[in-house]
Amino acid sequence: MNFGKISIKGKDIRSIVGFLIESLDKEYPYHVCQSENVVVLIKEQGWLPSMEMANFMSVFFLKFSESDQVDIEVVTGGSERHYLFSWSIEKNENRRFIRTLKKICQDNDWVVTNVVPEKLTKPFLLGRIFKRK
Repeated sequence: MNFGKISIKGKDIRSIVGFLIESLDKEYPYHVCQSENVVVLIKEQGWLPSMEMANFMSVFFLKFSESDQVDIEVVTGGSERHYLFSWSIEKNENRRFIRTLKKICQDNDWVVTNVVPEKLTKPFLLGRIFKRK
């Protein structure tokens, strides 16, 4: 299981929910649960059924604390049978989500105020090792 958090400020920040659903994977649609100040997006995807790796889930908690601010917590988890494979997918999913959020923020003039852990803003280790100079 992997965890990340990002805080964003900007005008009309509640519209981020629609942008997220629209911009992320269409193949595995999101389940959406919401209340007045909290939106939960749940995505379950599966692949490699022959290896019993068909259970990977991402949960995104969007907490709107002010009219112009949202804190988003990302929790990802996968199969325990193939730990290393699952671990890398979890980290990659969090990084991909953070990149998508940053792009949405640029397009809408929103500001990312915090990312925890900070390493989520950097490419995954293999990408840095094999990066061409």
